[in-house]
Amino acid sequence: MVLPYRQLRLHAVADDTVYVGSEGDHLTALDAMTGTKRWGFSAADTLWADPTVTDGVLYTAEKTGTLSALDAATGSRLWSVKTHSTVKYPPVVANGALCLATGAKLHALPL
Repeated sequence: MVLPYRQLRLHAVADDTVYVGSEGDHLTALDAMTGTKRWGFSAADTLWADPTVTDGVLYTAEKTGTLSALDAATGSRLWSVKTHSTVKYPPVVANGALCLATGAKLHALPL
C-alpha cells in the first residue's frame, strides 16, 4: 500500500499492526502482512512523538500537550487529557502508569 502523504514518521508496531504517522496530524494503522489500511486518525494538532501501544491501547501525544488513548484495533478515541505543555518525548507505560515528559515536567497517569 502506498500512503498519499509526503512524509512518513512516527511509528509503532504491535501484534500484526504497524502504526505510522504522517503529514503532522495523521496516524494510520496498517496490517503488517498486507499493508491494508485498518483505520486512520486525525489529531487536532501535530503529532510530535512516536505512539506507544500496550494492552490494546495506543497512546499518542500532540505537540501542544494533548495526550490521547485510542483503541488500537479501531482507532476510536477512548479518552484524552490536556497537559498544557509542549510534548518532547513519546509516552511510556511503566509500573501501571502512563508517563509523558513535557517541557520540564513529567506527567504520570495511573492506568
